Amino acid sequence: MGKIIFTAYGKEFIYESYSISKFVLDKENIPINPFLNFGYNLGEYKYGSLVREANNELVRRCDELWVFSKISEEFENLADGVQREVSIAQDEKKEVRYFKRGLFRWEEYFPKGGNQNERKDNM
Repeated sequence: MGKIIFTAYGKEFIYESYSISKFVLDKENIPINPFLNFGYNLGEYKYGSLVREANNELVRRCDELWVFSKISEEFENLADGVQREVSIAQDEKKEVRYFKRGLFRWEEYFPKGGNQNERKDNM
């Protein structure tokens, strides 16, 4: 297996949890998927701060962070939690990659100022 990948995406995209994990596995990497690790509602109960702390620690321990969304414009308006995860990954000098949902597959997206060269392992 390859790298350990933290998958970052907002709650409005929770229905893609399994497809995101499958995508990472198909790339021969190991997915860490916060909604599958802790569930959506666990953070809403008395465990909120503990779940956030555990989630942030997982970001620190992963090799890379991959952000998932439906369309490229959403990368400019990421959920607060996803923004925090990206910030932690950047502080830890981890690679952050962005993916948008294409018609039939995930496609890598390069935000403004990002690397415009296609990756060898890209879809």
